[in-house]
Amino acid sequence: MQNLERLWQIDADAHTAQDILDALHPWGGNPELRFHNTLPFFIVLCGLMNLIGGAILSTYIPFSLSVLWFMVCCAVAYMIYEPHRPIDDIISHLEMRIKLLKFDVQYNQIPKIIKTPSSDQLFINRLKHYFPLFDRGAEYNEIDDYAATIWTTREGQDFPVLLFRYHYVTELNVPNLDGTRQNVKEIHKDAWGAFVFNISPLGLAISNRRKEFFYPYKEEWYTSDIQINRQVKVFGCKRELIAKRLSPAFTLKVANLFEHVQGDLISHHNEHIMCFVGDRNLFKVRANKPKNGIHNISALRGYLRTLDMPDYEKFKKNMIELIT
Repeated sequence: MQNLERLWQIDADAHTAQDILDALHPWGGNPELRFHNTLPFFIVLCGLMNLIGGAILSTYIPFSLSVLWFMVCCAVAYMIYEPHRPIDDIISHLEMRIKLLKFDVQYNQIPKIIKTPSSDQLFINRLKHYFPLFDRGAEYNEIDDYAATIWTTREGQDFPVLLFRYHYVTELNVPNLDGTRQNVKEIHKDAWGAFVFNISPLGLAISNRRKEFFYPYKEEWYTSDIQINRQVKVFGCKRELIAKRLSPAFTLKVANLFEHVQGDLISHHNEHIMCFVGDRNLFKVRANKPKNGIHNISALRGYLRTLDMPDYEKFKKNMIELIT
């Protein structure tokens, strides 16, 4: 299909998201993105009719010949059938490409300017060790998906960021009649968040989902704003350091962040890293996708043009305000 080759070439030539959209309009050719596969279905139908006819006329024609002919028809139809998979692949690829160019989100990548071990998994395990927030599950606690990006402030300062999806598994148990507990089923849940690098160590832990934190964030602190105290819990390593670092402006930024999400935020006491784990799906994509699927170039362009990541964009905006 020429349209598929052309779409892959558009992807290779594009430097911005707008380059892709501009290349899709005007198209100037057959805009279809589908394989009709009329001939394979017709061949199978002919073979099936021959099989039925052979069953009816089996007294005159050996039925085995009809079966053999039906098998030949099925084999030929299978060889010339064109699956929809290549079309799905290019659509998915262009979606990922738009997200990369528009939002600078590089999936399955670690920020390149961060010195990491030879293995990405070793680096992620080290981060999990720095922030013991990944223990919600009894059976499974892993960062299954991650993506690298760079956040740039108005002043032009860059902060490497590692976005992630944290997947954990818990067990639902019910008591048996004899008083013992029996595993009923596994419950799979997700949380999302970000590791932000090149952050000054503040030694602060802030949450609107837990009432206490682990060591060394054991000192609870109350701000001068009663409403903020009701909204979030603030902890730190030492009270004098909390008082010094938790300025009124910083407190308002924290309140603004937690107004939109539920989760835990830690600025490490020693490492130059901040970690947030929350309930908003930062990888969620919103777009106007046709109910009947994407079957032409116009529908593809409309879908790609409306691609948006609203939860991530709002989270990014609030976090940049917080760290500046």
